[in-house]
Amino acid sequence: LQYYREENASVEDGLLVIEADIQKNGDPDLPGNELYSSAKLTTQDLFEFKHGRVDIRAVVAEGKGMWSSGWMLGANVDDIGWPRAGEIDIFDTIGGQLNGNPQEGMVTHNAYWNTLGPDFDGPYDESYYNQSAWGERRINATNEGVTFSNQFHVFSLEWDEDKIRFFVDGNYVEGKDLALSYGIPCSGGSGLSCVGETYDQDFFLILNVAVGGDWPGAPDETTQFPRGMLVDYVRVYQTAAQQAAMAGGDSGSDDSVDEPEPTDPPLTEISVPELVADTQHVYLSEETLSEDGSQLTIKLSYLVDDPTLNSLGFVLNFDNSVLSSGFVSDVLPGTVGPVWLNEDGDLVFAWADPFGGSWPGATEADLATITFNIAEGSTGLTLFTMRGTSTPPGYQFDGQAQLVDVVVSSDDSSDFADEPVPEPNDPTVTPINITSSSNAAGFEFVGLNCILSTESNDTCTSPEYLNYTQSAYVSSSKMNGPEKVVTISYDSDDSTTTGLGLRVHFDSSEMTLSAVSQEGLTLDRISEPSADAIYADNDDFDSDPETDSYVLAGWASLFGHWPNTNSADLFTLCFDSPEGSNPEDCGLFRSNWDFDQSGEVDALTDGLLFLRYAFGLRGDNLTAEAMAHSSIMTSQEVEEAIQDSSQTNDIDGDGEVNALTDGLLLLRYLFGLRDSNLIDGVISETAARHTEGAVMQHLENHMPSM
Repeated sequence: LQYYREENASVEDGLLVIEADIQKNGDPDLPGNELYSSAKLTTQDLFEFKHGRVDIRAVVAEGKGMWSSGWMLGANVDDIGWPRAGEIDIFDTIGGQLNGNPQEGMVTHNAYWNTLGPDFDGPYDESYYNQSAWGERRINATNEGVTFSNQFHVFSLEWDEDKIRFFVDGNYVEGKDLALSYGIPCSGGSGLSCVGETYDQDFFLILNVAVGGDWPGAPDETTQFPRGMLVDYVRVYQTAAQQAAMAGGDSGSDDSVDEPEPTDPPLTEISVPELVADTQHVYLSEETLSEDGSQLTIKLSYLVDDPTLNSLGFVLNFDNSVLSSGFVSDVLPGTVGPVWLNEDGDLVFAWADPFGGSWPGATEADLATITFNIAEGSTGLTLFTMRGTSTPPGYQFDGQAQLVDVVVSSDDSSDFADEPVPEPNDPTVTPINITSSSNAAGFEFVGLNCILSTESNDTCTSPEYLNYTQSAYVSSSKMNGPEKVVTISYDSDDSTTTGLGLRVHFDSSEMTLSAVSQEGLTLDRISEPSADAIYADNDDFDSDPETDSYVLAGWASLFGHWPNTNSADLFTLCFDSPEGSNPEDCGLFRSNWDFDQSGEVDALTDGLLFLRYAFGLRGDNLTAEAMAHSSIMTSQEVEEAIQDSSQTNDIDGDGEVNALTDGLLLLRYLFGLRDSNLIDGVISETAARHTEGAVMQHLENHMPSM
């Protein structure tokens, strides 16, 4: 309903203001009878780029009919049109209510492309697929309190040759990656084709506020004008390799525009963030280079409006090709365990107070000092970013990105040299293959096969999140004495499908199926796998002559609400020698909170182990000084015990295991808190178990039998 014009954009007090306003019919500046004016700003032909990170800090427009966006289009859109040129929506928000649901606290992220691709020379044909990837993040289920329209938030995009990911206030939008590297070429007709080619080119940025449209609907009597979006900054970061690719002209764009004079990237200046209510700010407050340029030391600091919270968890991301973590010191007390490096090589920090009300005891604090070793030959700017993993209910995380200049190092002084990988013992191996007997309409099925050892634990391939895909895979394969215990898991980008049917194939001459767990995804299950229902693979469904048998499982949702989560363990199989065993011999008994198997559940052992695991600690960092003296389990065994209880560990039933909800619920329970003291302030807004009685029942159901 709006008409865009320059007058509706201005800079006031250092902020970009994009204002939508109502106009009278007959305004000479407006064509026709359009009633609303607004502004759209674009960097087309001014700044176009391929790959990097984009941060937009903004307050969006409030009210019914308002549609605020920060988005991108392919630089060749004028030549080939939309959606073949590609679109990436970093954020889309609308105001008011939609179908009775408040919208001020919800943001969506989208991408659009066409399977004809950006290089197709012929005319556009609507018979080919227009495809989209969609995700959302909700910070508030009402239009009251903190929303996207009454407080600044940072909307972020990370885009490289492999994937596109979205973040809000540093928090990763789980499961909404758009994979770009699965190698399906442009073919016209396959929903998964052409993504890689579409996003292998330059894009430009757009900011605008629209009025009305199919999604938000028209303004109503509650909408007050003028309404606008405030933008604090738009920042684009690129790695040295991405900058070099741009400088070399490897951009995929045929546009020839004058390159702007190079300028220093933003965030090279150390600055304290502006304090925002109900926000935990973490930022880099100091940086120091050693005299020989071989080490970089940084200090992380904390800012908040309330000194009495129940803690914080975040990940510090850095370029592992430039920096390696030497040591961490001066860590603020209250951590749930040592700072540690996760599997991606990033540093994980976590503090927790199970009773709340005393951490950190001040509104400003220094969190930790980290010294990094600089890789030989590194020079130029390197980027630090932060991603929140746990915040108290009602609080958001703001991790301030920072660019730091490093110098050429004389040598590689890393204390973390790669350890040699031991040669395998070449044990007897046997395949596990997964095929689909039926999958949801419009979805492709991906079954990830795995070669298992019959003598040792295995690591199998995990799926990438692909749009319109249901994936099944071996998430865990371990030995339990002579038995092999195999967990089959599920991933999809959509949590509301009609169901799935699948087969798990194996070689009965190598492994005999003796038991199937009763835990797993039971929602809408219509066919339960069983050791008493093994089928001969006479039709060779998996096209593998080595397998001769399979078990069958199926789920069907009448209303299309399956499985109500993006990831889940489906079931666990126990294979043993032909002599046979029973489920308890194979470890398929009901999980409980005695993670160190000491015979009792204790807050300062099992409770602390759970909390540390939920914060991301693994190995010795998980178990240090948190094991009962009577426990004989190794760190790896404890880690596997907690992992195997992943569904049980979702205590509040919100679909994910979180340190500051589920972890604190278990700790409080084990410390003896009951009634409202058990659940106050630690229940997720989307929890299925949100009463004290429901939480207590779940906790007690999984106490070990003494």
